[in-house]
Amino acid sequence: MAWRATVRFDTATPNADNETVSGIAGWNLVPLGLNQSPRKDERKFSGALDDRAAFERLFFCLKNPVMPLHPQFYPKRGHVLLCDFSRGFVAPEMLKRRPVVVISPSATHGRKLCTVIPLSTTAPDPVMPWHYPLQRNPNPLETQPVQVWAKCDMLYTVAFERLDKFHRKTRNGREYLSPSMSAEDFAGVLTGVRAYLSFV
Repeated sequence: MAWRATVRFDTATPNADNETVSGIAGWNLVPLGLNQSPRKDERKFSGALDDRAAFERLFFCLKNPVMPLHPQFYPKRGHVLLCDFSRGFVAPEMLKRRPVVVISPSATHGRKLCTVIPLSTTAPDPVMPWHYPLQRNPNPLETQPVQVWAKCDMLYTVAFERLDKFHRKTRNGREYLSPSMSAEDFAGVLTGVRAYLSFV
């Protein structure tokens, strides 16, 4: 039987770091087909739970709640953030939260939309001109050396609601990080985008 999992998130106020923090307030499963609308502070996950990928998306959603950017924070070109692809996408699209780099000009972000390129530690096979190996891992939470690839053929225009800063726990609470990609790597990403869009 297929089920719908509804995850309810707390509505939180900005913390000391001027960031809005939300947590899981509860979740439940109901059979698909029931005409039930979620509350404003709920987000739906749909899938047949006998599907392994659906189980994985549900587990990720529960373990990694989205913490939306503060309304006054506008991502800038070159910012590296986390993007939640777990809602509204289907395989082989991105299906989980992963780092992205913002490539759209900051002046176009007034509608709270921006264009991003996903970053991945999984090497593409085969490697194409639109796959760029970063010279430096921009993820501030990863201390071990690892090769990161920009998948420039999978560019998305996403709402700010999907985006989150990197964060880590400290003695004084959460620390939020929004690193910028190096100029050399960002130029390489844009070259990869041009290579993929060369058919236009």
